[in-house]
Amino acid sequence: MAPFLTQERFPKLWLLFQMIFGATFEKKRLALKHLGDHKNVIEIGCSLGVLGHAFAEVPGLRYLGIDIDPQAIEHAKARFAGEKNLSFSTQTMRELGDQGRTFDYVLFANILHHVDDPTAVNLIRDASRLVAPGGTMVVIEPDILRPDDSLLVRSLYKLERGRFRRPPAGYERLMNEAGVHPTEFSSEDVSIDTLPGLTCGHLLVYRFGPAEVAHG
Repeated sequence: MAPFLTQERFPKLWLLFQMIFGATFEKKRLALKHLGDHKNVIEIGCSLGVLGHAFAEVPGLRYLGIDIDPQAIEHAKARFAGEKNLSFSTQTMRELGDQGRTFDYVLFANILHHVDDPTAVNLIRDASRLVAPGGTMVVIEPDILRPDDSLLVRSLYKLERGRFRRPPAGYERLMNEAGVHPTEFSSEDVSIDTLPGLTCGHLLVYRFGPAEVAHG
């Protein structure tokens, strides 16, 4: 995101930008793709609750969104005040782990490309420890630009604040260092919600099954 339009400075405008240009519908679809019958969900780095509506529509589901930005969490709480199955917190993964909390669906959505390699490895490792037995972890991250990408894709990527976009091999290396290994991988071209079929970016989706996440 451009420096003048940030989640911290202009949260409502930032959210509007995400809704128009951020392929929000596609991100919600991918976030739910591997949900299955899981009903206890945590989203790591939930921001203003961009994906909250997707989980609010699932009967019987409990969702916790966490983020280090207290202002973002307060906005998310206000946006979803009427959704009793959604909650938001600034608690860290380690704090939740120390409390013995586990979740059967752990979601990273576009967080790791904002942090350097050592931090990413620690985040992946901490997240894997929150996965309940029989649970699933999903990591969604943007791919790097491709030689044939359109001017639209290149322009939107320039607005993105994340400085650590990686190719698939880069994320796989981080996951290996964290001691987890995906059981499923896909690369998804995503489009703007208001202009279906007009590609605005590429997302990498990694799924980790019960045998591929660490506990304890």
